[in-house]
Amino acid sequence: RDRFFAQLGWLILPTLVLAVVLIGLGAVFGGAMFSFLQSVQFAATTGNPNFLAIGGGLVIYFVILAIVLILFFSWYGIYASFIGTRALLGEPLQAGVARQRGFNRMISSLLVSIVLMLAYVAAYAALLLLVGLLSALGVFGIAIAVLIGIGFVIVLFYVGLGLIAVTPIMANEGLGFSAISRSWDLADGNRWQLLGYNLMWILIFIAFYIGFIIAAFVSGLLMAASVIFGMILIGVAYLAFIFIIMVVSNLIGPAAYLGLLRANGENTDEAVETFA
Repeated sequence: RDRFFAQLGWLILPTLVLAVVLIGLGAVFGGAMFSFLQSVQFAATTGNPNFLAIGGGLVIYFVILAIVLILFFSWYGIYASFIGTRALLGEPLQAGVARQRGFNRMISSLLVSIVLMLAYVAAYAALLLLVGLLSALGVFGIAIAVLIGIGFVIVLFYVGLGLIAVTPIMANEGLGFSAISRSWDLADGNRWQLLGYNLMWILIFIAFYIGFIIAAFVSGLLMAASVIFGMILIGVAYLAFIFIIMVVSNLIGPAAYLGLLRANGENTDEAVETFA
């Protein structure tokens, strides 16, 4: 709470840089596409429009856009997690160090995310295949498929709780793929606490949404008297909602990480300084 605005500033700054990059990227490709469309329009009068080049240009644009976004969020996860951990420890936020660690672990973060995503997709595909086969057996098969689906959700929660500290570990301890096993070991024996912890965050976010809905409703009533004042109020409420969610959601992983360190009897100060 004491460092809310400091965290907010350092979390917003990279997103603003990303916005500028995306606007620049869109302007470059948009200008090029506009010029090309003019040439296509001219070519259409001569009977030789090159629509394949238009499609190729769009594909290149979206590929570059996807690469930029993937690399940014791989970097941002490490960067934001380090800042959140420092804030919770009452230490200087060290945005410069966070930025450098983000670059150092960006590729590792991306690869870990890809591996986990592929594992989830493979498990889900296997589940769908099994459910499809069981459904062909009639009512009994459908009942078994439902039970298997429920079990799959439970296993998914179990695995997710074990991986909750992967990103903070990569940010603060400098680990790569071994962050997965490190997080799993820290979570071992603490999953009930982690389940309660996540349920608490769900209730907090529900409270935030209810607050925003109330603000929107009040703004709607005020618009009857003054449209401008009502619009200003809803705008302020929306920005406050976004800013609070941005800072608070960034603390979920780091807080779980520090809690697991303490639950396992580890010194948090030593753990977060290992990489330095």
